[in-house]
Amino acid sequence: MLNALPSFITMLNACSGLVAIYVNHPVYSSILILLGGVCDVLDGTVARWLGVQSEVGKQLDSLSDAITFGLAPSYLVYHHVFVYSSDSVYLSLFSSIVLPVFAIIRLAMFNVDMRQRDIFIGLPTPAMALFFIGLVTHYYYQSEWLIEKGVMRFLLSLPFFFAAMMILPIPMLSFKKINPYLIAVIAVSMIFLWIFQWAGLTMAIISYILLSCIKVLIEGYVINNKQRKL
Repeated sequence: MLNALPSFITMLNACSGLVAIYVNHPVYSSILILLGGVCDVLDGTVARWLGVQSEVGKQLDSLSDAITFGLAPSYLVYHHVFVYSSDSVYLSLFSSIVLPVFAIIRLAMFNVDMRQRDIFIGLPTPAMALFFIGLVTHYYYQSEWLIEKGVMRFLLSLPFFFAAMMILPIPMLSFKKINPYLIAVIAVSMIFLWIFQWAGLTMAIISYILLSCIKVLIEGYVINNKQRKL
């Protein structure tokens, strides 16, 4: 019975994403996506604790993530942000579809990439989801900004940036190993959440991306210096 517990938690993740889509409310759906994120952390932890990790569980986890962190946030973005766009509805649809499509590609790459045990290569799909649910909930309370054409065009371009970030071979910070960069991300994120509430999620993911890139640049610089000395 206990052997099925991790898969049950994984299915709760998938259900959270599906209900978030059905509810289609900026705040309530975002909370459901966050609950899915909790389940996503718990299923792997419980599987390791019970020693029942399996290939089926791994595939179930990715399929659930595709729903909760790919399809659900893009659905919310389309219905509660891009709906205000005065540009072509086809552009809004295309921009929204980019997110789940590249989330699926990202998850497929993750499943076969053995390097991603201690680090992430490319932006994790939950991080992308957090960025966009922060955006959705912020504009739910501050929708007057969406009538600005320049703001909307910038927002419509964001899915393409995040699609690229999910599949580019850029090492990103993993929460599996504690280091000064990760501590900095957590500290900054807590400050953003306290000051900006929901919008703090979006700002926290920006800080996560920036600090991950800074880590790559600093480590590359150190390695180059060592090679020169040799």
